[in-house]
Amino acid sequence: MVIKKLKNNIKGVEVTKTIEGVKKKVKAEGITIQKHESRMQRILDAIEARYPEVRYEWQLKCKHFIWVKNVFLEGYAESTKSDYIRTMRLMILALGKAGWLNILGIAKTESQGGRPSAFAVRKSKRMY
Repeated sequence: MVIKKLKNNIKGVEVTKTIEGVKKKVKAEGITIQKHESRMQRILDAIEARYPEVRYEWQLKCKHFIWVKNVFLEGYAESTKSDYIRTMRLMILALGKAGWLNILGIAKTESQGGRPSAFAVRKSKRMY
């Protein structure tokens, strides 16, 4: 399976409400976490199918997320696209590549407004 460590970084908010690489800042329903996990798995499976050479998280490049945004999400409803983009934003932040958000055009700005995200990336000194 592609990028198992990234999957582990964003998965499994359990009793402690923290995960490797990502932490919960506010209370979220379990179904929200499950939806993020399933969308992330679909994104990773699509990248793996399209780019078989990508096997590890450090091999992910911005072009893979551009492909997901422009090709993979084509044909989805706008609300579904926004859900996937929210999950992609979380994945990119977990990778430590916040600069990609501007390239993809999915960076949050203050002018957009809205509620703050329920998830945030936790800084870790552990090397994987």
